[in-house]
This record gives sequence, structure tokens and C-alpha cells, in this order.
Amino acid sequence: VVVLASGDPGFFGILRRIRATNKKREIKVFPAPSSISLAFARLSLPWDDAVIVSSLSRPLESCIRAICSHPKVAVLTSSAVSPSAIANLLITTCNPNQLKELSDKTFFVLSNLGDDSEKVEQATLDELAKKTFPPLSILISLDLDSDSLEKVNSWANDLTNDRLHFGQDEASYLYRDGMITKSEVRAVVLSKLKLGMEGIFWDVGSGSGSIAIEVSKLSPSLSVFAIEKDFDSASRIEQNSQMHRANVTVIKGEAPLVLDKLPHPNWVFIGGGGIGLFNHVYSQLVKNGVIVATFTSQERAVLAAESVGNMVEINVSRGIALENGTWRLSANNPVFIVWGSKDK
Repeated sequence: VVVLASGDPGFFGILRRIRATNKKREIKVFPAPSSISLAFARLSLPWDDAVIVSSLSRPLESCIRAICSHPKVAVLTSSAVSPSAIANLLITTCNPNQLKELSDKTFFVLSNLGDDSEKVEQATLDELAKKTFPPLSILISLDLDSDSLEKVNSWANDLTNDRLHFGQDEASYLYRDGMITKSEVRAVVLSKLKLGMEGIFWDVGSGSGSIAIEVSKLSPSLSVFAIEKDFDSASRIEQNSQMHRANVTVIKGEAPLVLDKLPHPNWVFIGGGGIGLFNHVYSQLVKNGVIVATFTSQERAVLAAESVGNMVEINVSRGIALENGTWRLSANNPVFIVWGSKDK
């Protein structure tokens, strides 16, 4: 059996489907240059550090998050999801801070690569949204001013060093009257979440937004929602997100009332609240989803732990240097962390 396929069949091509239906047969592959390798060759750019997304095999939101989060992104488009459709979605869904950053990016559309009708076009985001392109097109987004374009990176998520920092000092955030998850507790919470690369995250009772922001930095491809009923605090979350260049959607309203309008989460953090809220949020998790919650009340923590099976008490004492050269320990209030996964 001979199967003819354009480009590299192992790169978003037919090879995976062939292997799935012919597991016992010997398969020989003779690849041609992929459309992505041709596209970057036309721009005289290396692409070993690029983020590659297919609009055919991934949710469109993945394309949006990749373009917003990385300095070098290539998207395989189609007649159903064109470069102009992606541009219009960026314009309508991104927050003002993201739109400002996008206005500094350079976009290229490379169409019909290897054909006599091959075309390379450069455009701004607004220009991109108004144009029509052939179905066989590659959209490339570049931050031409980024130092990372001239560096070799073995993994695309390492393009900015600050992306992997977590448990940052409280001073890194704007917050009200101590309404922030302390950095040591935040680090434990993030470890219990066991974040993945794709999915939905809720930060319920977000306060300063510190958890949501650090989740966004650790896993840039997640859709991150920060839910906060206090409008002043919600505004601070937006400010903190802009300062940390985090892709966080702020939902202003009281849980659980506003939660039914959101997509069901794969991961949830609840910063306080009663057992009723905990149970409601737990019911909204997808199968195998993870919930983590903090409590100051041991009684409430025990009730929640009976549902999900895990609880730990965190006692943190911070060292303070004294004028005489010695140190004293200043204890924070204890915090109970409850976590578990939903297996149904």
C-alpha cells in the first residue's frame, strides 16, 4: 500500500492515523520538507524554539493563548479557521494590555508554499483581520524586539525566565488588608494542583489573583479564570495580571452564582468560603479534575477533607533580623490545605 501525502506526514499529518489502523505492519516514511520548515525558511529564521499550533487539531483558544504568550508562534490554518478569523478573535477576546503587546508584534502569512502561487505577506493585527487568504496558509507571529529570538532554547516554555517562578513574595502583588495567599502556602497549593498543559483553571475567591497569575505563568496554555465578588479586588487582579504579563480572565461576581456561565474546570483553587461552596465547586469539576482549597477553620477543613481525602496544616514562622545581630521567628496564622481529585 502506498499513501501519498504532502510535506512531512509525521508533522500534523496522516502518519498517526495510519499507525493507529496498521499497528502490526512495517511502515516506511519518506518525508518532504514540512510547511512549517518552508515557512520559516522563507523568513530566514530558525524555528527550533517556535511554538507550533494546528487550528485543525487543537481548540482555537490554544492558538490565541500561544500567540499571546510566546515571541515566536506558527499556526497551521485552514478554510474553516483562517488567519483573519484568528486575528478577529484576538481583537475581540484579548484584554487591553494583551492588545497593546500584540500591536508590537509582526505577523506573516505564507500561502501555497512550494506552488507557483506561493505568497508571503506581512501585516499588522488590524490589517490581518480585514484580509482574505488561501486555505493553505501558515500564520506566523513574531516579537521582533524580543532577545529570545536570537537565543537557542531547547524548550519553548523556557523563553522567558520569569514564567517558571512561583510562590513569589507578597510584595510582588497589590492586595487589600492581608487578603493574599502567603507565598509559602501558595507554593504548596501549586504543588497539590498538579497542573497540566491544556484545560480550564478556576481561582474562586481570588483576592489579589496571586494563585491565578502564577498558574498562568506556570502553564501558559491553560484558560485561567479569577472569580472575585469584591469589585475593588477584581480591579487589583487586573492590575496584577498586567504587571506580571499573565493571561487571566477576571470574573466579577459572587460564587457560586457566576460559575454556571463558565466552562467546567480541570483544576480549581478555593481561597476560603464554606463547605457549601466547596461542594458546589467540586460538583463542577470534570472527571479526574483536581480541587485544592485553603481554610483557616479546622472544622471546615475536616468537612472538606472527608469529601476528597487529603488535608495538611501549614505553620510558617518567618525569620526577622534584630538590631543586635540575632533573629526571632514571627509566626503566621496556621492554614489548612485540602485537596483531591474527582474520579467520577
